[in-house]
Amino acid sequence: MRKLLFILLATLIIAALPGLGAPVRAIGPIQVGSIAQPPFLDIYGHVAKPELTILGALGIYTGYTGLGGRADPDGLITRAQFAKVLVVATGKGGTAERLMGLKPAYRDAIPPWAWGYVNCAAFSGLVGGYGDGTFRPDEPVTYGEAVTMLIRAVPGHQARVGSGAWPYNYVFYGLDQGFTGTVDLSLPQVPCTRGDMARMLWATLRVDPLDATGLPNSDGARLETDLRVFEHVLQRVDLAAGWLELGPAPGHRLTLAEKVYVLGADAWMPVGGRTEDWARYQSLLGQTVLVVTDGPPAGGGQVVYIERKTGDVTGGIYEGTGLDALGGAFLVLDKGEEMADIPYVGPVAVGLNGDETTPHTEADLLPGDWICLNLDDAGRAVRISAFRWDLICEPADGDFTPGHQDYVAGPAAKSSAGADTVIRFPADSPFAYRPFGTAGHASLAGVAIPIPTTAAVHINDEDAGRDDLQEDDVIRVATFGALGFDPVDPETNPIIAVWAMSERVEGTVTEVGVEYPGPRRFVTLDTPTGTREFERDPTYTDEPAVGDYRQYALDQEGRLFVDAVVPPTEIIVYVTGHTEDRTAEGTRCYLGVDELGRDRGYEYDQAALGEHSGLVGHFEKLTVSAGSGLVTAHAGCDPDTDATVLAVGPDNCTLELADHTVVFASQPVVYRLPGGTPGAAPVYAGLKVLRAGDVVRVASAGWRLIVRDEVAP
Repeated sequence: MRKLLFILLATLIIAALPGLGAPVRAIGPIQVGSIAQPPFLDIYGHVAKPELTILGALGIYTGYTGLGGRADPDGLITRAQFAKVLVVATGKGGTAERLMGLKPAYRDAIPPWAWGYVNCAAFSGLVGGYGDGTFRPDEPVTYGEAVTMLIRAVPGHQARVGSGAWPYNYVFYGLDQGFTGTVDLSLPQVPCTRGDMARMLWATLRVDPLDATGLPNSDGARLETDLRVFEHVLQRVDLAAGWLELGPAPGHRLTLAEKVYVLGADAWMPVGGRTEDWARYQSLLGQTVLVVTDGPPAGGGQVVYIERKTGDVTGGIYEGTGLDALGGAFLVLDKGEEMADIPYVGPVAVGLNGDETTPHTEADLLPGDWICLNLDDAGRAVRISAFRWDLICEPADGDFTPGHQDYVAGPAAKSSAGADTVIRFPADSPFAYRPFGTAGHASLAGVAIPIPTTAAVHINDEDAGRDDLQEDDVIRVATFGALGFDPVDPETNPIIAVWAMSERVEGTVTEVGVEYPGPRRFVTLDTPTGTREFERDPTYTDEPAVGDYRQYALDQEGRLFVDAVVPPTEIIVYVTGHTEDRTAEGTRCYLGVDELGRDRGYEYDQAALGEHSGLVGHFEKLTVSAGSGLVTAHAGCDPDTDATVLAVGPDNCTLELADHTVVFASQPVVYRLPGGTPGAAPVYAGLKVLRAGDVVRVASAGWRLIVRDEVAP
């Protein structure tokens, strides 16, 4: 169960953080920086995944059918396709578009889609064709041809290539000058794969051009270091403001694009939706990352790609600290299936419930906190993001322990017109909360709290809305910075997350018991799905007696947490008979009824309700106990009013009475009298027999029963 809780909380741990590292408390939806899905479906685990992702993010390579389709990283790339990629990569895509109508001057046929790209590549000196005047657009480009074109794409380099035999002279120069990255070029005559094309192109885009004297222009690469490509420690991310900050100081503050491709994040958090974006960015803080922008930031360029280059991330439930045999400090984590000791050199910065401005260290952690640890390459914790369910505290021995759960005594108001949802804690709550701005605690009994639209709400393992919270739901609540709650001015320090269990169980008690040490109390219920044993939390529940019918709301550990009222069922029936079963224990009385066309029998307590044989031949509204199934009350509802049917819908109808109109909004109960014979037993028919203009009889008691007293169609 602890492992399950850990997995579920990953969905909330960062979910409501107001901009990782941001000194603000307003929590809004992510406008920019949304983490994009992988650009291609078939690159997972491939050596060229980073480079293909970067080229996809920059719009240089889009695969067969566009982003989101296949890249075919191990497939071959044709000469025409390579020309297109190279032209776009060198910023000449617009020129190629304007040359689309010009047929290339080669002897062989060029596909019309490639005319502009081949023209542009030829006019720019990137390609030259073959000696026989052909271009051979559909032949795969070889490694030697690819390296040759890449070298030609960066000004000043072709003139520096040695005069040896082609393609070896180009291959040697490309390897020596960083055009090919780590691609194996031992067989330059074989066709080049798309994945290797991406790896070599990424390297080429970072090569500086040369001037006439052969000196490099240090700021001239297409993807220049610290102009378009950055590799530094990620210090802060503010998704609300739309930027990230790289360090060390003075560092770089870069604007995030609407969608960002991210690699190497979220190594341990199985989360989804917008909460995944918060968590994945959080897992990169304190690590060296590679960042690529779609243009120079000074000119409006935005971050489109982030990749972790160092460290790792892990997480679990904080249990405490310890020292190893050499005196080294470590954090003790419960990871669900195992315990782990994570070394650290203190102090380690801690962000608590989204608060990155209040100085916290590992010394401020409490057992039971959920923590995400960013690790360096040696496996040491370098940064901690902690989450604490702080609002509901349990008083014990003069102290107050956070992380407890309580139940919703009743939603005071649902959200509307921008207002917050308000929920109320029970009037007899034994728990406490910390008023914001104080060091003390106050009783939680009867306190109402607003749940803002920005709060993350999780119900029964799923993301949910605040208006989905129901009476008797068992909840945990977190505030910003774990700083408490101000009932007078709730916006001072908002609720950032609610974790709820909305599950009920009911049945007949068949056994009760206690186990020691503890004590731990257990109740066995005979439920509609079988016999089940539950642990009972005695905070709000009393010990039931064997034979009782009970309904409980379960807490997040699956314990019986609060007694829930089982509402009785009200049904409209036609009473067809009355029987008595006399035994040595007493007389048991039953009503035979027609319930929506089905023959049923209901027992009633004669001692409590009296003898009811006189109900035979009448319509009755019976109140039936959900627990015992006994009829606990009844009310006559024979039809007593004439009406005319005005309209009939799929589950309602409108009737005109003598002086007003009645809409039967809930599913009406419709019977008919076959043949229109007085005294004949009615037959359930449903709405399908009603037609506009029909004259019927209705029961004014409850406005649900309609009887059509005429020949059935």
